[in-house]
Amino acid sequence: MESGKMRAYEADSPEAMARLLTALMAIDDRIEDAEIEALTTLDVCRRIGILSSCFAEVLRAYFADLQTTGLPDGVGGNSRRRLQESPVYVQVIDAVTDETARMLLWEIMVGLARADGDICANEAAFLSLVAQRWWLGQVPSRLQRPASVADTPQRRPAEGRAERAAA
Repeated sequence: MESGKMRAYEADSPEAMARLLTALMAIDDRIEDAEIEALTTLDVCRRIGILSSCFAEVLRAYFADLQTTGLPDGVGGNSRRRLQESPVYVQVIDAVTDETARMLLWEIMVGLARADGDICANEAAFLSLVAQRWWLGQVPSRLQRPASVADTPQRRPAEGRAERAAA
């Protein structure tokens, strides 16, 4: 793995999507119990097509990668400007290119950010960066009010691509 970069996942893969969700949950230096519970409530693994064990591996790998990327300690201490300048966050966000996947992930990210009852400043800054990278700052109007879980397109769970490649 190249210094200053996260491990590479195939664009639009379940692992790339899981890493993006992990980055949002970890943006304030910790993952809250309410966010972990929201993963189940929002049926995230089934919706993005990843086994829960693979999601857990992506989460562990994310934190391992953070230790080697040169990202400053105290990820949650990043200002909005530092978030926007971070090649790590840009790489994580830009790994999702499919418009349908982006819409699905946006709804999930808003749900995760709201899970603990409050969207903190770092979560808001991260969501703003995602909107900027994906839609030039303009969230599509149909996503202004997230749909219910039942209204969202589903992906079939599958083994993670990274896990199959290693086998």
